[in-house]
Amino acid sequence: MKVWKKLLFLYLILVGVKIFLTSLISVPSIYGDEYLYVKMARSFFENFTFELHGVPASKYPPLFAILISPFYFLGNMFYVYFGIKVFACFLSACVIFPAYLLLKDFISKKKAFFISVMVGLLSTNLNFSNHVLSENLFFPLFLFSFYFLYGAIIKEEKKFFYISGLFVGLTFLAKFIGIILVPIAFVMLIYYRKNFWNTIWHYLVSFLV
Repeated sequence: MKVWKKLLFLYLILVGVKIFLTSLISVPSIYGDEYLYVKMARSFFENFTFELHGVPASKYPPLFAILISPFYFLGNMFYVYFGIKVFACFLSACVIFPAYLLLKDFISKKKAFFISVMVGLLSTNLNFSNHVLSENLFFPLFLFSFYFLYGAIIKEEKKFFYISGLFVGLTFLAKFIGIILVPIAFVMLIYYRKNFWNTIWHYLVSFLV
C-alpha cells in the first residue's frame, strides 16, 4: 500500500510538472498533427463527424479526438487548447502505473518504483504532454495492454482476457500502430499456452466487443 501511495504522489508531481511546462506553450507548435487533432475534435463536437474543412479526415484514428472534443464547451479557443493540454498531462503521466505493474513481477518493488519514476521523467514523455498529440493517450494504453496480455497469457488470469482485448482495441483506436499488439499476443500465445485456439476465440470475441 505504501508503494501505491508513493506512486500516486509521483503521479501528481508529474502532472504538476507537465502542466507547468505546458503553460509555457500557448499555441500549437507541431502544426500539422496538432491542427488536425484540434479540427477533428471540433468536427466531432459540432457534428459527430471527423472532417477537416468539409473533407473526411481519415489519416488518424478517432479516439483521442473524441476524448478532447468536450473541451470545446469552454468556448474561447485559448481555454480549449489549454484545457486539452492539461488533460494530456493527466493522460501521459498514467504511464507510470502499467510500468510499475509490469516491473514488480520481475524485480523488487523498490526497484520497480524507481524505474517507473525514470519512465515518467523520460524527455519524450514530458515533451508530448506539451502538445495536442495522441501519443499522450497511446503510450499508457499500450503499456496497460501489454500488462493485461501478460496477465492473461502468462499468468493465466482469466479476467485479463477480456480486459486485454478491450485495451488492445482502444490502443488501436488511439494510433493505428497499436495493431502491433495483435502479433505480439499471438507470439506469446504460441510460446506459452497449450490451449492456443481456445484462447484465440476468447480474444476474438473480446476484440469485436
